[in-house]
Amino acid sequence: MQKTTDEKIFSMAYSKMVPMLIGFVLATNTVSLTLQRLSIVEEKSIYDNHANKRRISNAIQELEYKRKIEAFEEKIKYCK
Repeated sequence: MQKTTDEKIFSMAYSKMVPMLIGFVLATNTVSLTLQRLSIVEEKSIYDNHANKRRISNAIQELEYKRKIEAFEEKIKYCK
């Protein structure tokens, strides 16, 4: 049984379409995962930056409290 021209074109298009669709799905998934990873890295770096600022701020505040405590201790020594 001989195939008509339309059947040959459909068969050829179908045999090329499936690998192209698989390639398209793989490519879009790869791009999506890459963008997701970049977003996560960016968010993590922003969080780390803010965390470092908080640590520095807390350390400065702790030093100020220590200075105040030392000043009060010296005042108490003079009062005795």
